[in-house]
Amino acid sequence: MRSQTISIVAAACCLLSAGANAQSRDEGWEFGIDLIYQNSQDVEFEGGTNVEFDSDIGFSLYGGLRLSDRLEVQFGVDWLRADYDVSFQSATIPGLMFDASGEIEQITPFVRGNFNFIDGPITPYITAGVGYSFIDTNIPDGPPQTGCWWDPWYGQICTTF
Repeated sequence: MRSQTISIVAAACCLLSAGANAQSRDEGWEFGIDLIYQNSQDVEFEGGTNVEFDSDIGFSLYGGLRLSDRLEVQFGVDWLRADYDVSFQSATIPGLMFDASGEIEQITPFVRGNFNFIDGPITPYITAGVGYSFIDTNIPDGPPQTGCWWDPWYGQICTTF
């Protein structure tokens, strides 16, 4: 089912991008959405800890100001959330491990410039940019906390998180 969804989204993007080729490169603003695909990756660390990242799709929203037919400045943000499984190996007790699962969220604001070498509908170009990634692994960085609240249907609920 997931591969069918990816195929449908990819086909829709191809159809939408075909219409974008008819646009001129006159001065003005443009806005866009890109799909981002992160392939699965297994990472092993010194000491025996390893992380298995799942494949996932994110997106990028951007806006650009065309200063001329050949020069454009873009700004935007990339966003992706992927599932992962991790096996932690104790650094002090050999053989002591525990497993966890979670979601990693990646947000990357960026600014970039595009320079087209020649005028015309098809041209070679060069892009340079800078960005900074904020990564939240959703791994708690403090001790467990117990909290209670009142639910109107179930009454008092206490849980540890």
